[in-house]
Amino acid sequence: MADDSSIFIRVDDRLDEYRPFFDHHWAAEIERLAAGSKLAEPVFTLHVNWLAAANTCAIPWLTCHALAQQWQSRLEGQRPLARRMMEELAERLAGEMEGEISKSKQKRLAAAIERIGQKIGAESAASGRPQDANALWQDMLEEAEFQLAVWGSQRIGYGSIYHAYENFVRECMAIGLGRSEYKAHRLKRLARDARRLFGATITRNCLLAESVTIARLVRNTLAHNAGRETENLRRLPHGLVIENGIIQILASDNRRLFDLLKRRAYRIARKAIGLPGVARQTRIDDIQ
Repeated sequence: MADDSSIFIRVDDRLDEYRPFFDHHWAAEIERLAAGSKLAEPVFTLHVNWLAAANTCAIPWLTCHALAQQWQSRLEGQRPLARRMMEELAERLAGEMEGEISKSKQKRLAAAIERIGQKIGAESAASGRPQDANALWQDMLEEAEFQLAVWGSQRIGYGSIYHAYENFVRECMAIGLGRSEYKAHRLKRLARDARRLFGATITRNCLLAESVTIARLVRNTLAHNAGRETENLRRLPHGLVIENGIIQILASDNRRLFDLLKRRAYRIARKAIGLPGVARQTRIDDIQ
């Protein structure tokens, strides 16, 4: 594409790369940690938002496997009916010919109908069923509109995963500071407040680490710069594919981002649960 109004897109053509990646074990662990505390609602919100984002990223895999299973189920449902029809035809037609043709010819007629039925069934199954989900996927990739939808879904997924993490951090800090309206519009202030609540180590690892910085800058350029690689990103080892200056979000990038942030979300929750007034207060009724 040579003119300035065009854009390059990259789509991973390996269906298995789009397999679902949401970690249900992680979700159970962090919900158990937050149960009954003021963190329960932020954790639930994070769970729902991340599950929705992960499933958005996995739409190609989910769609192709669902279609393949539905197709297989329909064929399996049709086969007994078709087989029964051929068996009935072989038996009844030969019986209707009784007195018209000899017994041996009746048997030959029934056998011929049976052979024809088996042949038609085999040919129908071979021509009417896709090989598997991967065959469906490759067919879909022939459509330019479908490729664009896959490309867009991965970009949307990346932004959603990071947005949910950012909101979770904000909600934890709002609870810890006792200020429900808390917002930190600048990273410097967010880091300062986080050090007060969570300490320097968690702040450095969960907010200021290079990997988290890269994720934040990628989110920013997707939201505010049409996905164009910025100078700040170019200086960092982000490892993302770049096509004609545009960042390409692949399925594997979203999986890595989720794995990166889920561990940090758990660390923040574990620290926040120990802050004054955050954990569930034990009542006498609970002890008895």
